[in-house]
Amino acid sequence: MSTPTVASESPEETALDSRPALRAFVAHAETRQMVEKAAIELALDSFHVAHGTVADAIRVFGVERSPRLLVVELDDSDTPLERVDELAEVCEPGTAVVVLGRANDVGLFRELLRRGVSDYLVVPVPWPVLLRSLGDALEGREPARRTVRGGRTVLVFGARGGVGVTRLATLLAHRLATLRRRRVALFDLDPTFGDVALAFDLDPSPALREVFEDPARADGLWVERAGRTVGDALWIFAAEEPLDAWPPAPAGGLPAVAEALRRRFHYVLFDCPVRPVETLTAALEQSDLAFLVCEATLAGIRDVLRLLRHASEVNASCHVYLVLNRPGARRGGGIDRGDFARAVGRDVDFVLPFDPAIAEAADRGRPPARLARASARVLDAMVERLAGTATAESPLTRLPLIGRLLG
Repeated sequence: MSTPTVASESPEETALDSRPALRAFVAHAETRQMVEKAAIELALDSFHVAHGTVADAIRVFGVERSPRLLVVELDDSDTPLERVDELAEVCEPGTAVVVLGRANDVGLFRELLRRGVSDYLVVPVPWPVLLRSLGDALEGREPARRTVRGGRTVLVFGARGGVGVTRLATLLAHRLATLRRRRVALFDLDPTFGDVALAFDLDPSPALREVFEDPARADGLWVERAGRTVGDALWIFAAEEPLDAWPPAPAGGLPAVAEALRRRFHYVLFDCPVRPVETLTAALEQSDLAFLVCEATLAGIRDVLRLLRHASEVNASCHVYLVLNRPGARRGGGIDRGDFARAVGRDVDFVLPFDPAIAEAADRGRPPARLARASARVLDAMVERLAGTATAESPLTRLPLIGRLLG
């Protein structure tokens, strides 16, 4: 229920999209027949119209990919907006949604549009109205006042090298894709020494360099060509450029890359090195929230203070969570968490304990099959923050449908 992306994609891009063109869950037989007729009239390559309501759509798309265009009929619930919000939780970015209902209510119509629905039609729907509505939704013609970005962008970066940024980024991406069943893009912003591809035992992609040399290439075709898949929902974007051919810094092409990925994924995770600062700055500019990974050392205090200040100057709306990784792993134990928090002027949001399973899995090039209970609990709490169910003090409190569809 984000802005439909079909209109801006070429026929080749649409052909690469494995989702059905249209699926519908409609209670009235006459309306189902009209939806089928409209799909044929619009020459859709694949469609399925079933008896059902929005509740059936919520159940189905909890385990299956949502289509490019979804038609749902509201049920008899007294809370239709909450039903549509639930639907947003399971639909992926790029899905246009047309809602049918019996209530001829202007207030409901306006609220649905504000939440990201393409159109609301009162049944029985005249045939010309239905055909025009479905065609407009597929082509991306919608009210100009609606501006949505797509998937949520998350930055994972460290106070310095070696603090476990890549391991955290890979764990979060994998858990979002497997446990939350969300489409996730994990992008390694270190094109020469990055370890994301190694973490999943994948070959790096030569297509990343070309998009940073020419950001105009960041389209659906490039996404399909450059990504490496892990299962059905996780895509990895990582390079391994030769040392004697230093690639262009990703900073210049990052806005175009982020936009291309946001259109196709619920979450876009950037694994970003702290240097060069230009790349980090560009990633902060594109991010909705970030995890700053650190160790409780004197140098960690200094670098956290500098990076928090830099983040607030670059993108004040990007909430930065502070992650203390492997406390006590250093010889001598490091600085006490309380002293560390007082030194940086804020509490630590997450403390990720040392887990041998994480290190062993990284050496094998695969996600850990089983985590220690303590580390799994922390990672699940971080995933909850990403999924929009954070505590009240977080900027990720309950969002309207558009915001939550973005993540």
